[in-house]
Amino acid sequence: LHLKRFKFVGYGHLKISKHVLFAPTMQLHKSITTGRTSRYRLSSVVVHHGGSANVGHYTAFVQTTGGLWHLMDDSRVTQVSQKTVLNQQAYLLFYTQME
Repeated sequence: LHLKRFKFVGYGHLKISKHVLFAPTMQLHKSITTGRTSRYRLSSVVVHHGGSANVGHYTAFVQTTGGLWHLMDDSRVTQVSQKTVLNQQAYLLFYTQME
């Protein structure tokens, strides 16, 4: 899911810093094609650091197959809690379909 984090103003793009709540799991009710409810788990979060679309840095939080969360920041990898992940100002959310 792409969250709109930038808005266009007369002189460029400004960052929208409002926190958006997102959950570790998501459920989409009854698909038109399958007729079934689909469940998804959060697997990655991309965060933009900086004040505008023209300046900044991106980091990613990734959940490993063991369920642990890690912050990926260039060449640094740090284990973090799920609470830390859910408190981010997310730019992109990646959900993986559950069986």
